Amino acid sequence: HTRYISVTGVQTCALPILGSKEAMMQLAENTDDVEVIRELAKQGYYPAIEFAYEVYSDTQYEELLAFSGNTAAILNLMEKYEHSSKESEQYKLIFLNELANLYGYYPTQSIADNDEDYGPVFILYAGISLPKVSKELELKAKAEAQKVFNQHNY
Repeated sequence: HTRYISVTGVQTCALPILGSKEAMMQLAENTDDVEVIRELAKQGYYPAIEFAYEVYSDTQYEELLAFSGNTAAILNLMEKYEHSSKESEQYKLIFLNELANLYGYYPTQSIADNDEDYGPVFILYAGISLPKVSKELELKAKAEAQKVFNQHNY
């Protein structure tokens, strides 16, 4: 029994085809190709957006990540607005806290620990301080947070 082999130039192995964003992202991560990752992020590819934020500290997508439940992005934005006296930024702080709560994250709560090495109680995280705002503004922030949560949580 004889077998004839001809070369056709057709790819027969299981290498990824670099047309997909997933394959491009995987290659870019493995080769640390910042430009490709940033281009994928510009195109709205969420894993690239997260990677660019977490690894390269690209903050232009921080709000999108916060809206999608990224706790680091939520906390960074809350810390940015925490001591502001501008009403618009105080509103954003209340909104972000409500959004964080919907995602099961409570950035206003302090975290304390009891350890023999450090005394009876020490604070690990002091928690974000929220400004006093009108009930109307608080309800508006809560409603907007619910709307954003519903849009990003399908």
